Amino acid sequence: MRKWFGERRVEGVLRILERSPDRAAALVRLSSGINDDVLAGMISLSRTAEERDDDDECFAWAELAVEASLHGGTLAGRAETLVWQARTYLDRWPRKLTDRTRRLPSAQRGIEEVLSILDEIGTPEDRAVALYLRAQVHTAFARSTEAFQDSASAAELALQGDDDDLLSHITGYLSRHYNQLPDDPELTVPKQLVALGERILLRIKGGPSSAGLCGALGDAYMQLDDEQKARARWKAARRLYTAQSDPAGVFDMDLNLVGLAVEGERYAEAIALGEQVLDDHGDGVRPRRLARLHHLLGAMHRELGQADQALARYEQAIALAEADPGPTRVSAYCVDAALYAIDSARPTVAVAYLEKAYCSWSGPASWLAALTLAELHLSHFGNMTEARAFAERALGAAVLDTHTGNPDDVMKHPAVRACSLHRAGLAAFSAGDIETAYRRFHDLVPLLAEEMTPPLIELTPTYAHPVTPPSLSASIWWAYLTSQRTGREQESRAHLTRYSEVLATHTTTFHGFELVRADPARALDQLGATLETLSAFTPPPGSMIGLVRSAIGTCHLRLGRLHDAAAAYEKALTSVNGLDGHWEVDTSAHYGLAIIAETRGDLVRAEQHLARVVELMEESRGSLTGIEERIGFLAGHLGTYEQLILLRVRLGRTSMAYETTQLVKSRTLGELLTSDEHRPIDHALEAEISALRREQDDWLSTHVARPADPSAEALLSMLQPEKVRMDRHSAAVDSREKRRLFTGLTAPEPPMSFAEVRALLT
Repeated sequence: MRKWFGERRVEGVLRILERSPDRAAALVRLSSGINDDVLAGMISLSRTAEERDDDDECFAWAELAVEASLHGGTLAGRAETLVWQARTYLDRWPRKLTDRTRRLPSAQRGIEEVLSILDEIGTPEDRAVALYLRAQVHTAFARSTEAFQDSASAAELALQGDDDDLLSHITGYLSRHYNQLPDDPELTVPKQLVALGERILLRIKGGPSSAGLCGALGDAYMQLDDEQKARARWKAARRLYTAQSDPAGVFDMDLNLVGLAVEGERYAEAIALGEQVLDDHGDGVRPRRLARLHHLLGAMHRELGQADQALARYEQAIALAEADPGPTRVSAYCVDAALYAIDSARPTVAVAYLEKAYCSWSGPASWLAALTLAELHLSHFGNMTEARAFAERALGAAVLDTHTGNPDDVMKHPAVRACSLHRAGLAAFSAGDIETAYRRFHDLVPLLAEEMTPPLIELTPTYAHPVTPPSLSASIWWAYLTSQRTGREQESRAHLTRYSEVLATHTTTFHGFELVRADPARALDQLGATLETLSAFTPPPGSMIGLVRSAIGTCHLRLGRLHDAAAAYEKALTSVNGLDGHWEVDTSAHYGLAIIAETRGDLVRAEQHLARVVELMEESRGSLTGIEERIGFLAGHLGTYEQLILLRVRLGRTSMAYETTQLVKSRTLGELLTSDEHRPIDHALEAEISALRREQDDWLSTHVARPADPSAEALLSMLQPEKVRMDRHSAAVDSREKRRLFTGLTAPEPPMSFAEVRALLT
């Protein structure tokens, strides 16, 4: 009779709570009737709501049960309600972000309280359940190491009891999350898993979680360099997955066995095994898993130097990844394929992959794609507009990711911003926007004040891409050039002083490019060492080798070694032959060969090389979209056009010389006519700039020729090449004024209106 009365009382309390519009208030009124049976009834109502997918009711009853356990019931009853509440939060992931941020910490606090209660009254199995739930909370907060330790402790406790289902659940969780753990240099985690996992296998034998545990044990043995045991465990896992009719599991174990051949650098064997796996599993495995194998096969062909096969596999991996949602993987495969396409002299193919990677996802893959696209358009294709656009996008991504996201994200590393600033500065300088270039290098130099270790962008398991910051010396040199070109005389002097100090203390870190103008003899030694290093790569990076050989040619030319300079320039052009035109190498090499030919008196060959340089500059200039950019670009390269005109005059090709002269004039006039806004030339500003340049020339002439301070003689000697260049430029300007070339572009007369110009032309 007493039992019957107790049951009716529990039913009455639950019925009142169900019907009450304010359950919290009703709970206070009924607090005297709360016991463990009432708490169990609330949990049952929450479970019923869960079964009919009514999340709101499920959470509401779970939370009400926890509140009720404060009014009545035993410690065991409260522990049950807290465990149930945590389980609902973890199993029924709340849709709203605000609910997730509230409920996950609540679940963690509840589990901590449960563990303190179980210290007094709990069994090992109860504690195992609580630790298992806390491991899931740790996983939700991305605390993988803590999650592993809690799940391992839960498994140890479950082994003491006889609940095989609980042990199986914990084992499955432990196995699934093992590979998410960070690197463990001490190898304590794999040793812990091996010791625990082998004991669990003896208990669960062929249970449902045994296949996953065997797979994780194989991974642990590989970390411990025991390939024989790793192979044995993976084969056991394969048999178990086969028995469970799990093709994905079988495929993963086959992929691990392919990986053993890769680890042993048996690449041909790995390819053969991989082809067999594709034949066995081509129809029963998700595309994203097949994409992993195609990407791995591509990496093996790459290691064997089989470029066509490697790129074909990469293409298949990308297509399969696109067919199965997972955009981060698509962008990662695209970046790997693109960088290999660049290494194998296929820049056009690389652009297509990089554009897809840039659009597929944000983060490191997108940033790296934008940065590489900027370099390709700048150095290979001479497309200044695209180069600037992608460089600025990469810089924007680097700045944005500095302030958001995971603090351990590679995008927060200062090297990412440094590379972005350097590439954006080079692109702006090449396009004639010296002011923007100045700002980029002005921001870059302080960033490089401290040594930084290059981070790695690990997009796929096969390759890690290092983010190597630009050298401090090169960045200071560009900061000096841009501050000088923008009239910041005091700042340019400070940069030049700093540059000399860096050269004296960090020479071992240079590749020699920075020394070409200041110390060509010293640059030759470092560029020669760099060339030997690059030639050892398979395949050798032709674009980089071309840049180095071109710089070597410039060094020889500055030292007066015409024969050696010509040979280096010819080799530079050969290095980039077939690379869809490497703009930077082509222009510098052809220009150097033109100077050599003119010095030797071979005006015909000199004219041919200069004509090629002008052709390349015209193509590059055509890629610029803004009028100021195009006019600035033309003004910066005007000396080359003048040299070509003079050569053609000396060769008696007056009509061709006239055409080139008209080309320059029509270029500027055409820009003004096609612009949306038509503004007269500001001659006052031009006069100020000319006056500043004259002051700069006077300063150089005075101080370099007759240094007042003997201690500054070493520093000022570095300015000698710049003085020679300025003297040569002044002589060219004087000569041009005498010949009255291009005077119409800067005439001080009031400019004609746009309507008047158009009327004349029509």
